[in-house]
Amino acid sequence: MAKDPVQTNPENYRVAFENERVRVLEYSTLLGTRRPSTATPALSGRGGGTAGTEHLLIDELGGEVAKPEFEFTPTSSVEFTPCTPHIEGLSEAVLARDDRNGCVTRILKFEPGTDTSPNGVLVHDFWEEVFIFEGSFVDQRLNRTFNTGDWATRPPGMKHGPWVSATGAKMFEVRYYQNTDSHPDEVGPLQDRASE
Repeated sequence: MAKDPVQTNPENYRVAFENERVRVLEYSTLLGTRRPSTATPALSGRGGGTAGTEHLLIDELGGEVAKPEFEFTPTSSVEFTPCTPHIEGLSEAVLARDDRNGCVTRILKFEPGTDTSPNGVLVHDFWEEVFIFEGSFVDQRLNRTFNTGDWATRPPGMKHGPWVSATGAKMFEVRYYQNTDSHPDEVGPLQDRASE
């Protein structure tokens, strides 16, 4: 079991709230300090170089809950990077990620003319919730156009895509595993896989 950071680093951690189901820890830094090396691995590296406070949710078993807390932050502060596997014109801005269990919140961006046909029909082992907040694309398999305001909830194993976007599109997407206690190495890679 992980060491209790309130015990190992009381100068940085304090219990902000606790009940039988959840424990919220407050983590504070001073300008120019870094999180101690005994800090939780999923959040190591955050908070260094700037003063601030983070809250960590701890579940009843002593493990951190999914992703770290973020207060409102401009999405423009997150860089878009090419998706894996690479498709010309398809990129993502990862807003929050928990590498321990593969949970991700991201914005997926289709540039005008993006065609994901080289990836084929996608099937993956995680849940995916998607909301189109800008533009449109055509699902090539279903021969249907999806537009701003449309949404989808996809359970593991659901076939979807490929898509073509003539005008471009942006989607807000949350990916997670049903059993978030699993480690990503146990449940498979986060990236989509083309179905056979």
